Amino acid sequence: LADLTGVTTYSTLEAYTYAELSKLTVEQISKLGEVLDDEKIPMGRFTCVKSKKSGGSVQLTMADRLYFSDKPYVPHIPMPNWNKAVEDDICRQLGLQNGNDYTEVRLLRDKNGRRLIDKNGKVLYSKYFYFKVSSVPKDVTMRQMLSYLASAQGQFGYVDRFGRYVRKWYGSSVKTLDNNTIDLPTLSERQNAIVGIICKVSDDVTLSLGVTDTTQGRVLEFENPYMTESLLQSLWRRIGGFSWYTTELYHRLGDPRFDIGDVVTYTNGADSYDIPITNLEFTFDGGLSADISAVGLSVEEQL
Repeated sequence: LADLTGVTTYSTLEAYTYAELSKLTVEQISKLGEVLDDEKIPMGRFTCVKSKKSGGSVQLTMADRLYFSDKPYVPHIPMPNWNKAVEDDICRQLGLQNGNDYTEVRLLRDKNGRRLIDKNGKVLYSKYFYFKVSSVPKDVTMRQMLSYLASAQGQFGYVDRFGRYVRKWYGSSVKTLDNNTIDLPTLSERQNAIVGIICKVSDDVTLSLGVTDTTQGRVLEFENPYMTESLLQSLWRRIGGFSWYTTELYHRLGDPRFDIGDVVTYTNGADSYDIPITNLEFTFDGGLSADISAVGLSVEEQL
C-alpha cells in the first residue's frame, strides 16, 4: 500500500485499460501480458475457468488458483510432516508460489498494535509457528487443509496480486474515508468485539478462551484438528478484543490499492468507525469505484 515511487496516481490506470475484454482484438489480447508485467498497481493473476462465445464476442470467467482447491488433498510428501512442508505441497499441486516467509522474524504485538515487552523490558519477537501435522483428516480438501494451517496461526489465507498464496490478519487502518468520497454507508448500530474463541479440535476435545457468553460480544467459533493450548493462547493474545463495525459502503473514488484484509476508517464528524475489508468489488465504467463491506451478524442475529 505504500506509494514509494510517487508516480502511482489514479490517472495512470488509464494506461492499463484497453476496453471491455469482449471488444479486444487478438493482437490486443497478446499485448495485454506485456502491459500487466509493468503494472504499477498489480491487480492479480488469473486463470480462465470458463469461456462463452456469443455472436462476435467472448465472455471469459477468470479465477485465481484457489479455484481448484476444492478437491481432496492427497499428500505428495511423507506424513507426518511440518506445517510448512504441507503448505508447500498444496501450493505445488495448485501451481501456486508459497509467499509465506517462515524465516522472517516478527515482533509480537497485543490486540492494540503495541509491541509486547517482557518483565525485563525486552521486546518479544517470534518466527512463524512451526508445528507437526500428524495426519490428514479423511476427505479433507486442499482448501480446508490450508484453512487449518492458517487458523492455527491466527490468520486467513488467500492469493495475492502477484499470484502467491499468503496469510494475513487485519492490522491497523490504511486509509480514512469520509462523506466526500463515499455514499452514506450502512453501519451496524453497535460495534462488534471478539470476547472469546472456541475451537473444536475433535469430537472429544474443544478448547476455549475468553468469554463464551454471546450476550457479552462476538464469540469466534471454528474447527481445527491441529489446534493446541499454546497455539490458541498465542492466537487469543493477538485477536482478543478485536473490534469492527458491520458495514456496506460504496466508494465513489475506488482506490485500486485496497485489498481484502485491509482496514479502513470511516469518519463522520467526531465519530470514527474501523472497517475491515472482508468483501471488495471493483467496477470500471470509465471511472473506478468500489463496493466495500465488512461482514458480521448483529447481536440479535447472533443470539
